[in-house]
Amino acid sequence: MLLERISQAGIARVLQVSEDTVQRYVNSQAAAVKKQVEVTGKEKKRLN
Repeated sequence: MLLERISQAGIARVLQVSEDTVQRYVNSQAAAVKKQVEVTGKEKKRLN
């Protein structure tokens, strides 16, 4: 929602929904996040 840290209780209060509704929304969004990290190779260099 915002780039600031706001408690779920505060979000629920402002949106006038239950905290359970906010938690279910957060859980659904977290489930949609890609869980596999893509790593690209990098040339190995000698340390000085």
